[in-house]
Formats: sequence, structure tokens, C-alpha cells
Amino acid sequence: MTANRADNRPLYVRFRGDKKVYGVGKAVYGTKDASRDYRIKIDTLMIDKMKCMKLAMCSCIYIRRDNTNHVVLIYDHVDDFVFTGNSREYTLEVLSEFRTYVKTDDPVENASNVLGIEIERDKSRRIIMLRMQKKIDELVSKTGNLTGKPRRVPMPVAWYVVTDQDIDKLSVLEYEKSSATPYGCGDVYC
Repeated sequence: MTANRADNRPLYVRFRGDKKVYGVGKAVYGTKDASRDYRIKIDTLMIDKMKCMKLAMCSCIYIRRDNTNHVVLIYDHVDDFVFTGNSREYTLEVLSEFRTYVKTDDPVENASNVLGIEIERDKSRRIIMLRMQKKIDELVSKTGNLTGKPRRVPMPVAWYVVTDQDIDKLSVLEYEKSSATPYGCGDVYC
């Protein structure tokens, strides 16, 4: 998806080894204003056309509700979009509308890997587990342990890794509170 430049001032570029100077008409990846121009285009699409609201705590998550309490959350990461909601039918409806505005690849329903994050859903326990083990293994295999020294993590890993034993220790009431999301647990599309 390309975006028009929001800045009206002329922008010119010259490529290494080429003496010609080129005028830039669209937002070009790598220029200092390209991300702003792209964000303006996405906001226009999501807010003005799709009638979504931007989530206050994250500028890349949009929310759309209908009058029957169906909710769709849309996560935008550069040119990838993840749709999730509490109603499969409504989520697919919003996704279909989105695809009328933007040419996309076919969506993947209940993707097990999104943007390098492995997603595993345990419906019986009402939890979604997110990992990046494959990505970490891939990076380690490419680079190896270059120094042979252990790596330090700036924050305690134990605070963020939740094991099955941790979940099993919760009482039923605590489990219901900890696993509940404001809008329920829906399907993931990307």
C-alpha cells in the first residue's frame, strides 16, 4: 500500500552512481516523513472509511463495534493487519469490508504464526499462549553464541513466562478473572 506525501514541499532524491535528480511524488520508505504519511493514510482508511476508533493506549490498534456488542480489534503493524473479535461472522464481515478498500493476500484463519509470534490456543483452559521460540532458535542458528558467555536479560524472565503449573495453581475464581478479556476470546485473522 502506498501513501501520498502529506508535505507539499518538493522532495528530490539522487541515487548513488546516478547523476540524475528525481522528484518524489509518493511516500518513499526510508525518508524521514514516510512513516507519518503512511500513518495518515491508515488512519484515514480505518477511522473515516471503516468507522473504527483508535485504541487510546496503542496507536496501531483499532476497534470497531456494532450495535449488538460484537467487537473487532484490528492490529496494524507496518503493512500487516491482524483481525480478531468476539464473533466470527462479524469479524469476517469487517475483514471483507476492509478488503474492498485494500488489495490483500487471502486471510489466514486462526493463524498459528503471526509476525514471528507463535500462537497456541487452549480452548478448554480459555488461554492463548504466545511464544517466539522458533524465531529465537533461527537467530541462534544463524549467529550462534559468538562469545560463549551467558546473555543477560534486563528484566526478570520469571515475571513474564507463565507455565502450565502457574495456571493450574490458580483457583477457579482467580482463573476466570485472569483469563477474561473485555471482549471475549475470538478468532485471529491476518
